[in-house]
Amino acid sequence: MKRMLLCGILVLVLLSTLIIPLNTGYAAGTVNAWYSDADIVGYAKYKTGGAYAVSSKSSDTNFTQTFFNVVTYAGARWNSVLPVSIGETSANYAINYIYGGTYIQMKEIVPGLQASDYGITLMNVEAGKSIRYGNTTKWAHPIIGTKVCIVHKPGHSLQAYQHTAVHEMGHMLGWHGHSSTKSDVMYAYPQITPITALTDRDKTHLTQIYSLFY
Repeated sequence: MKRMLLCGILVLVLLSTLIIPLNTGYAAGTVNAWYSDADIVGYAKYKTGGAYAVSSKSSDTNFTQTFFNVVTYAGARWNSVLPVSIGETSANYAINYIYGGTYIQMKEIVPGLQASDYGITLMNVEAGKSIRYGNTTKWAHPIIGTKVCIVHKPGHSLQAYQHTAVHEMGHMLGWHGHSSTKSDVMYAYPQITPITALTDRDKTHLTQIYSLFY
């Protein structure tokens, strides 16, 4: 299962119980689709908000090489979709940090990680603005930093790691919660045949939000 943690102003929240910073400001606009089981969504606060630093904590050279490759793969998938620059940079300039390693190593970085998780994303956000979807109110929060972990799972295929990387990068860029459609990358659980390509639902959920702020 994939999990996401949201860290806001003086709060740390789990996927199952969202306590978010006080929402302030005006309605940001209206969206015509909503594919997440969560009522909030994020967007990179700055144009450079897609830049990330990558670090492997593993001593397994095969995993480390695979890890770097799948992060690059994930960046290319999302970079073709969103109006922010998504790609690797040095740790001195990044606001997003993507780590790879064993469960124990990753749990030291994000303590909320569970043994069954393939990856996890910790998101740091600011207070959001309301958006309208049908007759419901959703909230969009600017992201000011993330920590992403991809767990080394012995026996995992390249495609399985690609799926995890694309999925977690989706959270890094603003996807809260998960899709209810099994064929989506942003579905909560990996499939027997890993989904590695973004669907229109995966893309639209974020592109419509970014179009409100960029």
